[in-house]
Amino acid sequence: MDGTIAFCNENPEETLNNIECANARRAASSIALRQERERREAYELESERKLEALRNEMAERERIVREIALAAARAEIEAYEKMWSEGAAAPGEGTPADRLSLITLPSSLGRDSAE
Repeated sequence: MDGTIAFCNENPEETLNNIECANARRAASSIALRQERERREAYELESERKLEALRNEMAERERIVREIALAAARAEIEAYEKMWSEGAAAPGEGTPADRLSLITLPSSLGRDSAE
């Protein structure tokens, strides 16, 4: 086929109606088309593999971000609970409200003086 195409290309006007040249060109075109399809299919498969890997990577990153956010939320809750548990009274001391002194207002601020 390659030899026939080379001969036909050297003498294009003389071989214009040559059936062997037409067959060789058609075969070469068919082979080139098949190779192009195979190359395109290989690129599409490679592209799909890369997209899948990217999707997996993004899903893993999102999972890690969620885990970090959950850990931060848990730490915040624990710190909040610890803050209140540390402020709790020791046994026998009563509650923090029991330890507050009552504040009494002067009688001039009471309701009776407004009347």
